[in-house]
Order: sequence, then structure tokens, then C-alpha cells
Amino acid sequence: MSGRRLTLLLPVLATLLAACATPPAAPGQGQGQMTIDSVAAGQSLAGTHCVVASGGKRWEVTTPVALPVALLEGDVRVVCDRPGFHRAEVLYRPGAAARPRVGVGIGGGSGNVGVGVGMGMPIGAPASAYPPYLAVQMTPR
Repeated sequence: MSGRRLTLLLPVLATLLAACATPPAAPGQGQGQMTIDSVAAGQSLAGTHCVVASGGKRWEVTTPVALPVALLEGDVRVVCDRPGFHRAEVLYRPGAAARPRVGVGIGGGSGNVGVGVGMGMPIGAPASAYPPYLAVQMTPR
């Protein structure tokens, strides 16, 4: 392969590899959003007042609501109130797979000793840490 062809082919290969490393969006997750809804007996209860708290921030919302996951940090707590229903609460904790990890290793062989440090970052975080839909189950009084 000539040097000119290789020079033209390298940017194309780099673009294709970058596209392969980009995770697909989760089904139903439009632009990295999490939809919060209140439900009873399998039906949506539109218009329910809820308080969403995450990472020291707090939002008063009316369901259904779509929150950008970029606003969320760590656990998400949702408390909903609606006349005729008991107060309901949901606490969602993102899994450990969504958190960065650091590891240290020591290895040896043939008289050589090596020390390595590695850091793992989840692909697609933080969007992949949160579900696209979170339902708060309401119980009638």
C-alpha cells in the first residue's frame, strides 16, 4: 500500500473506530433523559405533585416529567403526594457499574517485578447509570 493511500485511509479508520466505541442510547431514553411518572393500578396519574432530590439539588415537579440525567448526581429520591392517595417514595441508587474504579497490581516473572495502576471508566456514564423511566407506585387511601 502506498504512503498516500495509507495517509488517506487513517482518518477513515479512526472515525470508524470512534463510532464503534460510542455506546448506543438506551431504548426510550431520548437525549439522556429520565422520565418520572406516578402510577396506580397500571395507569398513569398525570398531575401528581412530586419532589425529586439528587446530589443536594431539589426540584418540585408535576408528573409525568422528563429530567436530563446531566442534572442528576448519585441517588435519586422521589416523594409524591396526591389527594386521595398515600404519600409514596422511591429511592433509586445507580449501580456500582456506573462508578469509576481504580486498581493497583503487582506482578513478577523471570526476575522482573512490575507495578501497574489502572483506572476503569464506564462507557456512556452518567446516562447509562439511570433508567429511562422511573415509576412511583401510588396507593389509594
